[in-house]
Amino acid sequence: MIKCIYIDGYNTIEDGSVFRDIEQTYFDDIATIIGCQKSDIQKHMEFFCENYGDFVWEYHEIFWRSLVKRFCTSFDEALVDRVYSQFLDFYESEVCLFDGTLNTLNELSKSVSLVLVANGNSRRLKRLIKKYDFQNIFTDYVISSETPYQKPDKFMFQYGLKMYGWKPQEVLMVGDKYDNDILGAKKCGLLTAIFISKSKAPSNYELVPDFMINSISELKDIVSMSKKNNISIIPDISTTCKEESRSISAFIVAGGKGSRLGNLGLNTQKCMLELWGKPILYYTILSLKNAGCSRIVIAINHLSEQIIDYFGDGSSLGVNIIYVKKETKSTYDALFQSLQLLTERILYVHGNILFQNKLLENIIRYGNQQDNSVIASVESKITEVRHAQFETDKNGNISRIDLTERDGVMSYTFLGVAYYKKQDFVNNLDYDEEGKVDVSGMVEKVIQQKLDKGLLTLAYQYRGGWRHIESEDDYLEISKQNRWDIYYEK
Repeated sequence: MIKCIYIDGYNTIEDGSVFRDIEQTYFDDIATIIGCQKSDIQKHMEFFCENYGDFVWEYHEIFWRSLVKRFCTSFDEALVDRVYSQFLDFYESEVCLFDGTLNTLNELSKSVSLVLVANGNSRRLKRLIKKYDFQNIFTDYVISSETPYQKPDKFMFQYGLKMYGWKPQEVLMVGDKYDNDILGAKKCGLLTAIFISKSKAPSNYELVPDFMINSISELKDIVSMSKKNNISIIPDISTTCKEESRSISAFIVAGGKGSRLGNLGLNTQKCMLELWGKPILYYTILSLKNAGCSRIVIAINHLSEQIIDYFGDGSSLGVNIIYVKKETKSTYDALFQSLQLLTERILYVHGNILFQNKLLENIIRYGNQQDNSVIASVESKITEVRHAQFETDKNGNISRIDLTERDGVMSYTFLGVAYYKKQDFVNNLDYDEEGKVDVSGMVEKVIQQKLDKGLLTLAYQYRGGWRHIESEDDYLEISKQNRWDIYYEK
C-alpha cells in the first residue's frame, strides 16, 4: 500500500511552459539595477541557451551572477542577490501549477504523506512553497541545493525512507525525467510514475516506470488501487551478468477493421477507441517509449487517417513515428516489408492490448540475457483470445505451436506482445513454389520456421493485469473500470 508520494517540482506540479511564454517585462527593472539595456539581458540569455542548453536559465543564480560580472565595472555579490531577488519576486507572482494540481495535492495529503523531491535552488522553490501554502500540504522537502547531492543520487530518495520509516515499496516517486526521477527511485526500490511530457525515450529499459500519468489527479486512483491490490505482482527477471546496451525499435499492428466491434468499429479504428480520455493506442505508444523505443513503426490500413491525425510524427510524445501503409497479405508481410526501418531488436505489439510496463522490461531483460526472441504468453484456460497457442519445455522454450484455429488445447496463448531478434526473420524464411518468400500468415509463424530448423524461442508467462479489446463487449466492460485496477488486479 502506498503511504507516501515523492513529487518533483518543475514540469510535474509546476507548469514550466506558462512561465516561458510570459513577456519578460521584469528585464526592464533588472536592466535599471545593473545599468545595462534590456536587449543585453536577452542576448545574454541567448548565449546561455546556445552554449549550455535551452533551459529556464532565469531560475538559476549563476545566470544572474554572470550577467552582473559582464556588465558591472565593479563586481558586487550584494548586487547579484538584489538582481536575483528581483527575479524571484516576479517568479512568485507569475508561477502556476498545472490545472487541478493544488486541489489534488490537498486531497492526497489527507490519506498519504507528500514529500517534494526536487533538484534546484531552494530560494526559488521556497517561493513556490510560500505561494501555494505547501507547508500545510507537504510533510517534508528534499531540495538538492540544501544537500551535498541531487537526483538521481540515492540520498534524495532514501532521506524520507530513513527519516520517517517508510518501506521502499510504500513510496511512489512521480516526476517527468527518466534519468533523474525514475532511475534514482528504481535503484532504491521505490514505485515510479512518469509524468508524460515531450521528453525523449529513456536510454534503456531499466528506466521503465510502473505508471504513466497525464495529470497529478490520476495519483488518487493509484493510491486507491494500492489499498486493494498488490502492485509488485510481477517479479523482475534476474540477470547474472552485465548486459550490453541495445538499440530497440517497435512495430505496432494497428490496421485491423475491428469487425467484432459492431457499430463501434464502423467509424472508429479499433486502436483509437477512447479509454480514460485517450485512445487505446496512446497507452501502447507510451509503454513502448518507456521501454526505450524512440522509433516506432505502425502498420496502418483501415481508417488510418485517424491514427495519423492524432499522433502525427510522434514528437508531442517524445518519439519518432513512421507509418507503413502498403498492400500486404498478412501481419507477417507487414513486418517483413518494414524490417529495413527497424533495429536489430524489435518490440512487437498488437495495438489493441493493454498491459503493465513491467512486462516489456522483463521480456527485454530475458531476451538479452538469453540472446533470443521472447514471446509473452498467458495461460490458455484464462483467455478466449484467438492468438497463436503453444506448449513449452521444462526450460521455458516453445516446443510446439498452433497457428490455426487455436481451440484451447495447448497450455499457453500468445498475449500479443513479443521481443524479436531481427535476424530470426532474415535467417528463417519459407519460400513458395515460385521461389519467392512466403509472407502469408501471422508474425508468430517465425517461431515454427525456427522449430523446423531445431531452433528454440523463449516464452515468458505474464501474470499481471491486461486487457485485449476485440469485441464491443470487451470495450464496454473495460470502459466501466478503473484504469489501474485493470493493470494490477489480482
